[in-house]
Amino acid sequence: GDIISQNNKHFINISPACDVAVRKVNEDGTLKINANKVILAPLIPVLRESFLEKGIIKAHDPAKTIEKIIGEIVKGQRDKYALLPEYSDLNAKLIDFQNIETIEVNEYQEFNREATVAGIFLKDIQSRFSSYMARQGQPDLDKSILIGKYKNILKPE
Repeated sequence: GDIISQNNKHFINISPACDVAVRKVNEDGTLKINANKVILAPLIPVLRESFLEKGIIKAHDPAKTIEKIIGEIVKGQRDKYALLPEYSDLNAKLIDFQNIETIEVNEYQEFNREATVAGIFLKDIQSRFSSYMARQGQPDLDKSILIGKYKNILKPE
């Protein structure tokens, strides 16, 4: 649940709590945890430029389309994103579940910790991430070709 940054890039740690619980602090100041790596989801600032760069909106999208996209994100209807609303001096950001990264624990300690998401909200974020990763789908098929093929096979003689 830590919100961290490095080189103007922001992330949220979405690793399971049991993996990142600190077991001890080593003599050199490094942390001993169960995991060798942590899972980070990038954070996208809620800004027009960021949304254009990430392809969330297009430059020619009318205001109505943008409002619809924002509404879907806020309501949790865009599976690959979750909204972190602004809080205190932290600006609103989207959690991007599609572009996760893993890094070594010792690398993680080099990031700047800016905040920590409260446990109750973190559980929801992790649940949404799990749902995103566990979703199932079928590739799009050209239904008109299939219908033509099968109607010919099944037509009466």
